[in-house]
Amino acid sequence: MAATMVETMPSPSPVPEGPMVWLENGRGPIARGSVELVSSEGAHIRLIGTTSIEPDDELEVRLSFDRESPTLGATAKVLWVQEADDITECELEWTHSGPERDQLESMIAARN
Repeated sequence: MAATMVETMPSPSPVPEGPMVWLENGRGPIARGSVELVSSEGAHIRLIGTTSIEPDDELEVRLSFDRESPTLGATAKVLWVQEADDITECELEWTHSGPERDQLESMIAARN
């Protein structure tokens, strides 16, 4: 009987729970994760894996509170970043205004 080589596939990244988030700083790949806490002032984010995001970065943010609804765009400043193992947590402060900010605040109010 001939031996067959079996290639081990890497484990898939865990699927975040809760509202989804995608962050882009223009220097590295888009980071994705989940929104742990959100308010009209900002959000606490848990990302999957390591990231190039650093404190004081200005980010483009996409939020998905419901998989059946369109994502919501925002901009934010990174207040702090903490990495441990394959998890990165960061605190964001919203920096956008106008209709997108009104939409975000409406989504937050609907969740409370």
